[in-house]
Amino acid sequence: MWNPHSMWELLAIPGYDKYLECLETSGMNCVAPESPTLAAQGVELLQVVSRCRANYQQQQWDEGARFLGLFSADEWKRGISVGEMEQSSSNRQHRMRLVEINSYVRQPPDAQVVDCFAAALERGDRSPNCMRAALLRRGGAGGGSVVDEYFQYAGARGSQFADIDACRSFSGSETPFSKEGASMPLFLWTGSSGNKDHVATPHLLQVSCVLAVACARRCIRVSMQLTARRR
Repeated sequence: MWNPHSMWELLAIPGYDKYLECLETSGMNCVAPESPTLAAQGVELLQVVSRCRANYQQQQWDEGARFLGLFSADEWKRGISVGEMEQSSSNRQHRMRLVEINSYVRQPPDAQVVDCFAAALERGDRSPNCMRAALLRRGGAGGGSVVDEYFQYAGARGSQFADIDACRSFSGSETPFSKEGASMPLFLWTGSSGNKDHVATPHLLQVSCVLAVACARRCIRVSMQLTARRR
């Protein structure tokens, strides 16, 4: 499917909390919020919102983005069509699906991104570095990772469905070692556990200048204490 909306546009659609309250109370005749553009493609709005939030949490573009490389940048610019496809072309099913949803594409995707994905598909690379390259071209990351800067979170300003994109599992305010010398575990699952899924992903958190200075001073103080303890 093609999502032409930003996350802000998706969350501005009314009816999320009313729908969830209906499911929690009666569960009968509950009307889900809807986007006509997504519904026309046979996709539910809540599925898209959940997928967007999951991709953001994992600091990645959607896996389907790589199929942008199935057509050239020029083909995207002038409008892709079935007539440009060879009967024996590889990934024909995915190409046909892109043609079907092409009418929802408001503007052609970035040419450099398309070229990057096209080269990745030709190599058989399922995890290309196209996202990082695109973010680097946008600038930023003066002193850190461009990916970390792009996928920042900010404190929620409300308690509604549209206000909360993720939950913070660890604030980073604890010291790595206790007074007794015990270390803080970096993973929730034990080494022998069969569950290897990530419990959380590190993210930058936008804070006020006052809070940032206070946090920096606390980190310096803790670092000095640990240094003195090691001596």
